[in-house]
Amino acid sequence: MRFNSLLVSRGRYTQTPGSRVRTGPNTLRVSVLRMFRSCLTLALLCGLPQALQAADAARQQQAIGRAAASVRSNFASYHEGYKTIAALALLKAGMPPQTPEIQDAIGEIQKRIDPAKGYGLAGHRECYYIAGVDAVLLADLDGEKYRNELIAIQKFIEQGQRADGSWDYPGIMDRGDTSVTHYALLGLWACARADVPSPPEVWSNSIKWHLSIQNNDGGFSYKPGTAQGFGGGASVLNMTVNAVGSMSIAWMHLSDVPPNLESEGPKSPPKPKPAVAKNNSVLEAVPVNLPPAAGPLGDTAGIPEGTAKAMKRAYAWIVPRFTIENPVPGFYAYYFYSLERMTALVNISSIGSHEWYNEISDVLVAKQNMDGSWGNTPSDTSLAILALAKSTAKLLKRRDPIATFGNGLLQGGRGLPDANGGTAKAKTDGKPATPLDQLLASLTKADNLDIEDVQEQFVEQVQIGDRRELIQQKGLLVKLIQHPNVEIRRTAAWALGRTNDLSLARYLITALEDPDVDVNIEAHNALCWISRKPAGFDLQLDPFEGLPLDAGVDIREATLKGWRNAALKAWGDWYLRNRPYKDRGDEFEAVLREKLAALK
Repeated sequence: MRFNSLLVSRGRYTQTPGSRVRTGPNTLRVSVLRMFRSCLTLALLCGLPQALQAADAARQQQAIGRAAASVRSNFASYHEGYKTIAALALLKAGMPPQTPEIQDAIGEIQKRIDPAKGYGLAGHRECYYIAGVDAVLLADLDGEKYRNELIAIQKFIEQGQRADGSWDYPGIMDRGDTSVTHYALLGLWACARADVPSPPEVWSNSIKWHLSIQNNDGGFSYKPGTAQGFGGGASVLNMTVNAVGSMSIAWMHLSDVPPNLESEGPKSPPKPKPAVAKNNSVLEAVPVNLPPAAGPLGDTAGIPEGTAKAMKRAYAWIVPRFTIENPVPGFYAYYFYSLERMTALVNISSIGSHEWYNEISDVLVAKQNMDGSWGNTPSDTSLAILALAKSTAKLLKRRDPIATFGNGLLQGGRGLPDANGGTAKAKTDGKPATPLDQLLASLTKADNLDIEDVQEQFVEQVQIGDRRELIQQKGLLVKLIQHPNVEIRRTAAWALGRTNDLSLARYLITALEDPDVDVNIEAHNALCWISRKPAGFDLQLDPFEGLPLDAGVDIREATLKGWRNAALKAWGDWYLRNRPYKDRGDEFEAVLREKLAALK
């Protein structure tokens, strides 16, 4: 369950800086789930077998903080790609973009790009590794701001793809390299997230290469068809994990149906759905530009035949060979980050009987050096941070076993996407549906003891009803988003998003500055819905995610302010680019432009 689930509890609250305290009869609250999580960890440590005793969240966060300090202290000694991946680790560890080391890395990337000649690492042995992580850092920082740089990087990586669909170290071009190919695809994926897409054949050809070089046992080697590299051509854990990840990345760009390794293999491509009409039900699938929640695995048009089978065979090879620490010499943490990416991409939390994250977090916390580092190469500590921080999982919103889009009020059978891309049935319990106008009227009259019941009925009615009925309530929703009761404001924000009416985005942008953090979160989620951007400019769904449990009031206030400013800037810029023509040049736009100028 995410922290911003609206229908978790009911009661009255008093506001304190950076947190909320319940004063009503019930004491469960989303904002105290962090405390609950710590208590649950203690209970697990006391009551479960040793194999399941994972390092608790506080220790994990502490380890990340110590590692980030180590990266910063050694940053001056890093060069090229090591510097970029260090900056990426700092960003994922929670450091703001203005951090000097991150800015230093950005400057280095920009030096590698000549406006006339493009990305300037042609011939460099590790050029595709460096280009890949350069793209990831820039895209995750601000894809729009660094669009020109990403265009140059994307062009460079694309031009480096071999005829068979792979990438390799320049000058060694034998049969492609599984690791180099993986990082090239990571870079192209990052560019695509920033609206710098690659043509379908780039992705399909990369899958075809993987299909052509898979070993008979289902695994993958470093240098296919040769005895080069660790393993001498035999299947190895690192590369098999990366191969599954690479095929998943390519798959995402060829189909709206993401891979799920639990399924039974290829199926016929689904029939295309008609475009969403203006007056369609809110149950219509939302077009998105990132993978939706995990569904059935099925080869679809554009995905090479046999891809599903190849991925399942590779995963079947991994399961019995899974180890907490990979035996490959040299790069200690490379495996951890590869594992984090693969599990996030195919949306799994365990590998066979292994709760992989619990096991590697135990190892990393236990083996962290006194100075906060891991391993003995410049990239080890950075890669370990990226794994421990679940950087890919957060990018793909994989905090729950089944990803949800929009979230907030949309919980527990109230419109959750089902495995076929539709929507789960609402819980009507056989009761006749109450019209939305009556429910909204009831919401404004409900006391703190029954407001949740009204909210639940309202959400269910929106999910099963005709969107035209919701649209008819726009005027009332605009008023309710300014209501004194925070739960009513949250409900209004959620509902405004489900109208799919771009002209109402202004009210949600205003709600990003609401004094209540839960209203901010609901407004952000609603804007994700209206804009068809499930990633939401990669803003964290929970502003306080990653903060230590004992973070002080000042830190929480500063963190929340930073999140609100980032949300306002991202959604404000988006609104100015996409606002309806009839709304251009009005007072709201003028005020918004002033606010955005003040944030620069």
